[in-house]
Formats: sequence, structure tokens, C-alpha cells
Amino acid sequence: GISVTAALYELTAVEPTYKADEEDEITETIYKGLELQAVGNITDKWFISAGASFASDLKPNVTEVPSSTFSIWNLYKFNDKLSIGLGIIDKGETLGKGKTNLPAYTWIDAAAYYKIDNNMRLQLNVENVTDELYYPHSYGTHQVSIGAPIHATLKIVGRF
Repeated sequence: GISVTAALYELTAVEPTYKADEEDEITETIYKGLELQAVGNITDKWFISAGASFASDLKPNVTEVPSSTFSIWNLYKFNDKLSIGLGIIDKGETLGKGKTNLPAYTWIDAAAYYKIDNNMRLQLNVENVTDELYYPHSYGTHQVSIGAPIHATLKIVGRF
């Protein structure tokens, strides 16, 4: 079966502002949103985890919160030994610190799992398959971090 959840929220962001030789100010910003998630098996061989979030009423001073995000992860089990995974993450435009606009981006991940025996498996994970150039965070007007390029991890996972 598949489990589906939904949540409506209203958050208050409180930010103190300290100014030399002036009275301190406290800014409150309220924003609302919706989050949806579905997790479970479509068939005996196909697992899915999908989620989406939508934020509204974002004021200009709310940083690092996109107006929308979407993600989906699929895992398909071909047989008792081999499984393949594919996922997509889409993050809407955000406002970074220093009022820097961070553009929206979409990134794709892939994975392969091969069961060697009951206690050991070989696992390959490839993140950012399309080598998307993206900027996940901003720490100031001229301090923007660049997201990781395409990279892969190969590992042997064992249970003892």
C-alpha cells in the first residue's frame, strides 16, 4: 500500500535587528504553506517516495525558503539481486541572505543495488546525473555557494 499525508502550516519567523545608536527592532513574518507526501509500493517490485511543498505569503525578508519544491524517488526491483533507483528534485527560486536571488534548479539522482549474498550488497549512487549548475545557499550579497557537480559513490554494504 501507499501512505499519503498532507499538512497545512502557518509559521512565524522572528528576526531581531540590532542597530548602533538606535532602538532594536523585531520583525515578524508569517507565511503559510502546504506539504504533501506519498510513500509506498506501487507494485511488489516498484517503490515510490514523492513529496511536494508550496509556501505562500512569502515576504521579501524570508530567506532560504522556496515557494515550491518537488521530489520523487523510484526504486524498481528487477529480481532478487538487482534494483535500480531514479529520483528528481526540483527546488523553486529562493531569496538568499544578502537579498541574493538564487535561481530554481532541477537535479536527478540514480542508484543501482546488486545483492551479492544475504549479508552483502554492492551499491552505486550517482548524484546530480545531468551535472546541473545550481546555487543552494547564499551567505551574503557576494557569498553564494555552488552545488556539487555530478559525483558517484561505489560501496560494498555488509551486515554482520
